[in-house]
Amino acid sequence: MMMMMMMMMMMMMMLWMMMMMMIIIITYYNSFNIITQH
Repeated sequence: MMMMMMMMMMMMMMLWMMMMMMIIIITYYNSFNIITQH
């Protein structure tokens, strides 16, 4: 049981980290595009 909980927590953390990375990359990309447009 404990192993399952640990695995679930690890998976959630990985997903959260990936999501955060995607958001950061998108925001940086958008800001870069805005800068290049002007």
